[in-house]
Amino acid sequence: MIPGTTAITQSQLSNLAAFLQATGWKVIYGLNLAGSSQTPDANNARQEAQAAAATLGNSLIGFEIGNEPDLYVSQRGYRPSGWNYSNFLSEWRSLAQVIHSVAPGIPLTGPASSNEYKQFTDPFAHDAGSSISMLTQHYYIANGQDPASTIGKMLQPDPKLAAMLQAVAQSAAGAGISFRIAECNSFYDGGAPGVSNSYASALWALDYLFTCALNQCQGVNLHGGGSSVYSALIDNGTRITAVNPLFYGIMLFTLAAQGRAYQVDLSVTDPSANFTAYGVSRQDGGQNILILNKDSSRSVQTTVHFASNIQSLKQWTLTSPALNSQTGILLNGAVISLNGGWNSTPPIVSTSNGSLTLSVPPITAVLLQSA
Repeated sequence: MIPGTTAITQSQLSNLAAFLQATGWKVIYGLNLAGSSQTPDANNARQEAQAAAATLGNSLIGFEIGNEPDLYVSQRGYRPSGWNYSNFLSEWRSLAQVIHSVAPGIPLTGPASSNEYKQFTDPFAHDAGSSISMLTQHYYIANGQDPASTIGKMLQPDPKLAAMLQAVAQSAAGAGISFRIAECNSFYDGGAPGVSNSYASALWALDYLFTCALNQCQGVNLHGGGSSVYSALIDNGTRITAVNPLFYGIMLFTLAAQGRAYQVDLSVTDPSANFTAYGVSRQDGGQNILILNKDSSRSVQTTVHFASNIQSLKQWTLTSPALNSQTGILLNGAVISLNGGWNSTPPIVSTSNGSLTLSVPPITAVLLQSA
């Protein structure tokens, strides 16, 4: 075991299995590639894979071998200078054979790159695509400890995100597999205090999650836990102690995204406002449109168009006192309690042959759902 690390015990695996059974969640289980003495520990991988497969069973999506290998040299010190993607691929294949020998029915995923998708993720899809079930990539805007990691930066358009998603989606499609953002949030290193835990993070999450959905991403895993400022839920190890604004964004996305996402181009009274909109063709045949006015001072008037036979809409509204607020966030006038309770009924608004003109106040998200 590497000095300073913690061994995974059978008791911890059993606790994880119970949690997954209780929530209905599934897990991508990471296995150590870094090893000790700058070499992988095949025996450790064999024992842990065998135990995890036996304990987690159907809750196990797959094994991920290594984490952010593109940082093994530059930031982690796990490998010597000169170690590169080719070395990673060789080590990965070696451990993959070991894991397959003891858990042949469990899929593999990877490479869980931090940033270098061109140097690691894209070639990995080509070289190992036949051996994995899912291509994985991580994403953060920037370093949470950098003073430049501000609310303004978080809410501005992010062309590098779309470029990464499109490239990885193309690589995954070429290999005939899906892809997932297996770790992400606003700013890394635990987030930017006063930014990642502000109301602005809820609006950022809505843009981010829809951008992923529009670019064939199968899903995302938002990093967090404990007292990290970018966590959706804050906990003390035994119970939830706070519901962060980010959770409200996730909640509204969950209400909106029950189908196929598509881009919506709405005409607005002030084109310079920080404004975006997304649509969803629901699985039940209905339609949703999400409108985001991220501008801190200007209201935006726009008209949305549903099918002409839709006469009424449910309206969900996300509000806050200010972009930097950490409390006072309301979804349809209600707060989400520490036990997950939330009691709100959306008002019904009428359309004119399927069209609705509305004024969206500053820093407000509105979800319209055909009834």
